[in-house]
Amino acid sequence: MTPWERIAAGGQVALVLFRHGRTAWNAERRFLGCSDIPLDDEGRAEVDRLSGRFRSAFSAIYSSPLERARRTAEGLAPPPVLLVDALRELHQGALEGLTGPEALARFPDFFAGFAGDPTHLRVPEGETLGEARDRALAAVRRIAAGHAPGDRVAVVTHQMVIASLVCTLSGESLTTWRRYGVPNTGSAVLAWDGTELRVAPSAE
Repeated sequence: MTPWERIAAGGQVALVLFRHGRTAWNAERRFLGCSDIPLDDEGRAEVDRLSGRFRSAFSAIYSSPLERARRTAEGLAPPPVLLVDALRELHQGALEGLTGPEALARFPDFFAGFAGDPTHLRVPEGETLGEARDRALAAVRRIAAGHAPGDRVAVVTHQMVIASLVCTLSGESLTTWRRYGVPNTGSAVLAWDGTELRVAPSAE
């Protein structure tokens, strides 16, 4: 029995936050936020493996509208995928498409500041991590509240969204977000008891 099946069997709503499959920009370690980059060959293979394990395992499926997430979510269907704009990745602004060394060379002051305050420091021409976290957390709470005890809900989203949500729901500052990253098609599990969201043991 998976962790989310145990949560559902205990009468709570189980939410599984899945990260999308791999893209070429992931493989090249480029900053990828709201650019609509599709899955690469490995990403499609990852989704096939995910589908082989969990197709039709969920009561409902929600996804970021970005193609890489939507295609990953479709691998879990049925039921049909419901798109939620607030589940988009952190808007990476001027960092989009840059490699780590390129971004650091162009925006050294930003990266020096981000290490100490990722919550409020805005990505050049983009969002703060706190803004991305807040919109995604509000969406996940609405999703959870719309389901009955025992439902199993898949939410397909992105690296920074998942890390910031799990970090916050674990009671930690966003300065520790890196501890909560997941690989492509990896997951984190949340439980909703009708009042509160909590982090449950990993699905992996």
